[in-house]
Parts: sequence; C-alpha cells; structure tokens
Amino acid sequence: MTLTYLAASDLHATPWKNGGGTTMELVVRPLGATVGGDFLWRISIATIAVPGEFSCFPGYDRTIVQLDGQPMRLIHANQPGLAAGEQPSEAVLSLMTPYHFSGDWPTYGQIYGPLVRDFNVIVRRGFSTADVRCLTLDPATPILLPASDALLIYAHGGPVNVTSVAGEQIIAQDDALLFEGETSGVTLTRPASTSGILVVLCVLLKASRRQHSQV
Repeated sequence: MTLTYLAASDLHATPWKNGGGTTMELVVRPLGATVGGDFLWRISIATIAVPGEFSCFPGYDRTIVQLDGQPMRLIHANQPGLAAGEQPSEAVLSLMTPYHFSGDWPTYGQIYGPLVRDFNVIVRRGFSTADVRCLTLDPATPILLPASDALLIYAHGGPVNVTSVAGEQIIAQDDALLFEGETSGVTLTRPASTSGILVVLCVLLKASRRQHSQV
C-alpha cells in the first residue's frame, strides 16, 4: 500500500476547449494518461461557468457530486431503450449527493447561477467500480471505511484526521489523500478543534471480477 498526499496548492486548473469551465485533476491512472487517451480511472473537480454539453466517455461509468452552487440539471440522451420521439431523462442534482450515469450518454448540464463546482469520478467499465460516499464527521465517532483496492479521501468541508496502518495523517481542507494497493482499517474523524458540520468525500475503488480473473 502506498500513500500520496495531494495538496490543492500543487494542482492546476485546465480550461475547457469550449471555454465553459475548468477542470482540476486530482489523480488519473495509469500515471500520465490523458482523458483523450486510454485511462483506467480519473478523479477531478470541475468549475462550470456556463450551461453546456458534457464530454462523452464511451465505455466508462461516471459519478458526479455537486459541491456548491444552485442545483444543476443534467439532461441525458441516447439511452438504451429510449423510443423514437421519447424525451430524454433529466435529473436535478442535490448538493453533496452522488449521482451515477453512463459516460456513453450525451449529457447536457444546465446551471442556474454564476458558478458550479462538482467532484467527478470516471472509471472504465469492466476494469473497476467506484463507490463514492459523502460522510458527515464528528470528533467523537470515528468512521471505519470498507476495504478497497484504492481509496481517495477529499477534505471538502474542513480538515480530517485519517488513521491507517501507516499511522495518523491530517488532511487540510481542500486537500486529498490517496491510498493505492489493498486498503483496509482506515478510519476518519473530525479534529476536536473544528466546529460545525464537516462533510468528506471518499472514493473506494475495487477491481472488477473480470480484472481479477486476468491477474
């Protein structure tokens, strides 16, 4: 198991080609892969400035969590079983609630306000699955995370105490900690010095059965 601390100050936002927003990539695997290439999974944070189409990722599954702003509306087209003339499905996102959809679907995002930020997880279908959780922490009650093949913890609402076989780490607000390799026994708590509600995003990645069978 290896740990990598991802400081927000070390990450850079990349403008979209259409000028509608920016993306700050937290991690992509394999290392050095690009979204236009053959990547296995990617975690990023996007800032959306205007309504527009999402990039399509055929063969991938997506999870999005809106972090702030007015709830965004997603409109999906070309879904399996959609009859000719039938209206595409729509979903209005709730803040800090994971929403799952296929990267195969052409998707349009309608925003209502100046800016929207969202947390994005994209995994190649058949290679791995992503379990994205938004957890509310308090100082008195540690939360034990399930075992996984990789784990990313993003401290959205404030600093987070993380305890694992590697010891104890503190993740500063807006930073992240990445575990790679079989991971178990990881617990989260909120520092006693903080106040208010603290919500942390956790991404637990597991290799698919097909991937295990190929090893």
